[in-house]
Amino acid sequence: MNRLGTARVLTLQSVVDERGTLESADLTFEARRIFVVHDLAAGTSRGDHANRTTHELIVCVRGASTATIDEGAGERDVRLDAPTRALHLPPLVWVRLHDHAPGTIMVVAASTAYAPGDAIRARAEHRTREWLDIARYADTNGYQNDF
Repeated sequence: MNRLGTARVLTLQSVVDERGTLESADLTFEARRIFVVHDLAAGTSRGDHANRTTHELIVCVRGASTATIDEGAGERDVRLDAPTRALHLPPLVWVRLHDHAPGTIMVVAASTAYAPGDAIRARAEHRTREWLDIARYADTNGYQNDF
């Protein structure tokens, strides 16, 4: 269960003229950082984490990659294989990017500056975060008064 929202695949709007093609999307968050993922070695994966507070928008501008995402109710795969498609990941969505085509380049817009502590890198913590939140609340908010 993801209380903050669900991952969405967006279709970017194309503007085509004699100069070429421009792809665009209106973001639902303010971008504070952009990074580029490229030169991916065969058989490797990227991501393998969830962000606590960061929104991300991933666009595969060249090549293709599969994003396996988990919002708490099981995994699903999203193939990013065109610069006209983007994947919006709200906070607390686990993502693993894999099965990269040769020459793949991805551009990612993020809502926060880089902060290593924002990433949940332990899969077990991500899967149990709802129960951990309940336990933390109970431990600090009067569990001793329960009958």
